[in-house]
Amino acid sequence: MDTSGGAIKVNHYGAGDGIYVAANTTGSTSYESASYVDGTKGFISTVQAYTPFYTTLFNALWANASVPGYGMYLADQAPGNAFTAKQFAGLVDSNQPMFAVVNPSLIFLGGLDTFGNYLSGSTNPAVSGKVRLANTDAVKWRNAANSADLPLGVSTVNQLSYNGNNVPVEVIQILSTGLVANYNAGTAKTLFTPTAAGMWEIKFVQAISRAATTSCTFPSLTLSWTDAGSVVRTATLVASNTTNATTNLVSGVQIIYTNGSTAVKVTSASYGSVGTTTMAYSLGVTAVQL
Repeated sequence: MDTSGGAIKVNHYGAGDGIYVAANTTGSTSYESASYVDGTKGFISTVQAYTPFYTTLFNALWANASVPGYGMYLADQAPGNAFTAKQFAGLVDSNQPMFAVVNPSLIFLGGLDTFGNYLSGSTNPAVSGKVRLANTDAVKWRNAANSADLPLGVSTVNQLSYNGNNVPVEVIQILSTGLVANYNAGTAKTLFTPTAAGMWEIKFVQAISRAATTSCTFPSLTLSWTDAGSVVRTATLVASNTTNATTNLVSGVQIIYTNGSTAVKVTSASYGSVGTTTMAYSLGVTAVQL
């Protein structure tokens, strides 16, 4: 054997298979390349440049609809870099994919990517979704100064976090129009129940959309919660008044710091209307976790 050249060389001029191995026994291997010296190039180490149609490696199960459960390509117990593709530095279009899976029922390289799910190797990854990450995993970008990473992940209070700061998340939105009585029949309405102590921003707007024939009482709106020190608190978002006109509009923002278990609620009270045409009003409330 020539130790400086190829151990096997095939000059192939036909249209058929240069080398054909029929694997007809369970557990048989058509080809195996075992690297016992660091620096070996493996079984395939050549590419055909400039066009995808002259491929170095073509692997198919001819006329078989099913594929083995371990797939067409298996890297078993690989210590790392099981699949490595380095893009050609002189490529004109750098947006060309390095790895593409194309639906065979569509035009080659013009169809729908059909990848499976990405499952994180961390403990307790998500059990659904196309990308399944664990609670401690993060997606990271490099900052403009190239001095640090900027992570996007999940905080200890199960809130989206960017670079260590919680991302505001709206947990509820109440939008009601044409109200002709106390909202929710005057019964306290739960906006949300916090699962951890935290800051919340409550935004509200209440306005008359139709004046009563004679007079009206614009209903009040009260917010109630238990703060982080276990003190039960209330705040008047809208004070009751008797302005019977569509110019009657009250809006604002209330910041609260809640405990981690008691429901935050709003209560409407004191609606009144006199005359054939009843007073109608609209109400909007949002709660955003800070």
